[in-house]
Amino acid sequence: MSQFGGLYKPRTGDTTKQEPVALSENAYDRIKTPVAFTKIKSPNYIIVTADVSADFGLHFNPTTFEASATAEKPGDTTIYSGSAGYDSFNTLKAGTYNLHPIALSGSAADVAKVTFVYKSGLATGGF
Repeated sequence: MSQFGGLYKPRTGDTTKQEPVALSENAYDRIKTPVAFTKIKSPNYIIVTADVSADFGLHFNPTTFEASATAEKPGDTTIYSGSAGYDSFNTLKAGTYNLHPIALSGSAADVAKVTFVYKSGLATGGF
């Protein structure tokens, strides 16, 4: 940290002035559409943009994910919410949910309906 605080540093060539430092990605609110059967950072909440059909699941336990991934046999699109470690959320309605999964399973069409939302550490608004 500089003498000016965490968001600024001394200006190059003139240390009596300051300039902003580059902020990490955690400084901004962001959204991400996850890939099915792939572990991802747990979001602050999820948004489901349209109703999902049957065979949709969410995975919550990071300690059992590797065993679950092995059981799923990557590339086998016939395995959905019945996969090891996934909680079934069949017929999940569109809306905002205070859920914090680390992975999801389902058809490509259903997976595309789910957005993971990450709030910044600054809580400056946005989503």
